[in-house]
Amino acid sequence: MKKKEYDDDDGRTIADMSDLPSPGFFKYRSFKKHGTFANRDGSEEEKKEKLDLTDDEKKGYIGGALAATLLVGAIFAGAGALVILLITLLGH
Repeated sequence: MKKKEYDDDDGRTIADMSDLPSPGFFKYRSFKKHGTFANRDGSEEEKKEKLDLTDDEKKGYIGGALAATLLVGAIFAGAGALVILLITLLGH
């Protein structure tokens, strides 16, 4: 296969990315958080960054996420019911 040639290419390298590791699917968060893959093994620095939440705060976060999920589900269920209702009314 022949390498493409461009008229405006002068051969300079803008940013050499040859020695960077590719951020795999499961490593992406660690790469984004630290900017490097050095601390992805759960080092002491990373353990200190974890949040210490009380039980009430944990319950609050879980309750908020559950409420948001149920709200979105209710919206989809209502839209589906409306579509079914319109199909049955307009079908006759």
